[in-house]
Amino acid sequence: MSSPRPVIASVSLILLVMGGAALAQKPQEQVFKDKQGRLKLWNMDSHEIRVQNQGPIKFEGEGRPIKGISQDQGLTLECLALTADLTTLKGKGYVLQSADLTGSVNILQAKEGASRSFKGDRLKLDDSGSSATVTLSRPFDMVEKAKVEGGEAVRTLSASSGTINLDTLQSSKGGFRSASAEGAVVFVLNEPLRETTLKSGRAEIRQGQGFYSFDLPSAFNLNGSNKPKPGEQNVFFASADSGKAAVLDKATPGENSLVSLEMKGNVALNITSKVKGEKGEKVRIVKAKASSLTFSRETGLMVLGGGVTYSLDSVEPGEEPIEAEGASETLEVTFDKSGKLLNASAKSGRTNIKQGGKP
Repeated sequence: MSSPRPVIASVSLILLVMGGAALAQKPQEQVFKDKQGRLKLWNMDSHEIRVQNQGPIKFEGEGRPIKGISQDQGLTLECLALTADLTTLKGKGYVLQSADLTGSVNILQAKEGASRSFKGDRLKLDDSGSSATVTLSRPFDMVEKAKVEGGEAVRTLSASSGTINLDTLQSSKGGFRSASAEGAVVFVLNEPLRETTLKSGRAEIRQGQGFYSFDLPSAFNLNGSNKPKPGEQNVFFASADSGKAAVLDKATPGENSLVSLEMKGNVALNITSKVKGEKGEKVRIVKAKASSLTFSRETGLMVLGGGVTYSLDSVEPGEEPIEAEGASETLEVTFDKSGKLLNASAKSGRTNIKQGGKP
């Protein structure tokens, strides 16, 4: 027995209804939608659908741009061309099971007071119902926004290409799971009174319990700032050939976001803590170069090793500035939970100290 032949609907048809899906057209407008109106595609120059007795509906279309919504996935979309498999949810409308979008792609997912958007020139979506994968073969931006204490959190990931793994978009949250990104990777976490930026040639990113972890096999730099209290600011910059890092997903406004850090090869560090008081501003600065660096938020201890060179500056209101520079096998730097620099000490080696610019 021969297999059933697909039903092909082109732009010449006025209306097609098949398994709950409808193709409605006007002479000047082409629209595809399901019966419930929960999946809708419009603003098309041309399109074609293929329907078989089993399996998803096959859709192909071009527009100026095509616009669409998938309510059960919380999606709105725009693109110049779309190829998609459409499948129905039990008791609901149709959803994008898979989709290939090209040309000025803009996708927005909004659910439960949070949103996630993708912008680029090409995007492939696969949504199995248990998980979802977004593949971006060209430069892209992903932006996530959510309400947090004190305002809004904005998380941005940009790269030349990447793969994003999510919870299924058919769920109530569709949360971020992991990402693999290459080429001019930039991750920015911006929240009230704190900001963290990571730049690298390549990054593997995973969502943990309340934090993001980064595996960084190529050269990278990490910088951030936070303001734990009025008049206080901590600024952090570090770079290395490779390493790992973890930052808090959410935190109390102004809290330091760095959870852990491991750096290897050509490590450079620059830390500044400022506190304004009645008599003026107190400043602590640590600059160092080393072969390795480790940090744990739990202990507040940062350890640099392997031929460390460093400079330590301290400025107190009404007092002569103190400058120290030296070399050591190790340098230990301690912080409080807010990220404020408390102390820096070399365990061995030499240190030259200047006060008021004089040795």
